[in-house]
Amino acid sequence: MGLSTLMLPLLVFKPHKFAVAYTLGNLLMMASTIFLVGPKQQCQNMWTGNRALASCAYFGSVIGTIYAALFLRIYLLVLFFIAVQIGCVVWYALSYIPFGRQLVSKFLKPILKGVSALFSKLAKDCH
Repeated sequence: MGLSTLMLPLLVFKPHKFAVAYTLGNLLMMASTIFLVGPKQQCQNMWTGNRALASCAYFGSVIGTIYAALFLRIYLLVLFFIAVQIGCVVWYALSYIPFGRQLVSKFLKPILKGVSALFSKLAKDCH
């Protein structure tokens, strides 16, 4: 994920190429963990408990990114799926840190409340 930031200018000029490269990089990252712990153990880890939802959302966003980038070619949809990929990978990684998800949830809850209040205020002002 770190090296993909070097390709950020590509996001502006050729977002579809960035999306495909970023998604392939994420899949290679997942393959590397399969190499480290073995495919059976990795699948058991991914599809049990609270990691199953993050795994489902991750693979759905991978498919969505590739489809939006190669077939639909809708820039905002590509950006949305990339953002979902990032969120899913972070959420999945936090599941391996003791109390990682709880800490981030506690930190993000007031921020999300503020953003929600801002959007509801903007919606009321528009009507």
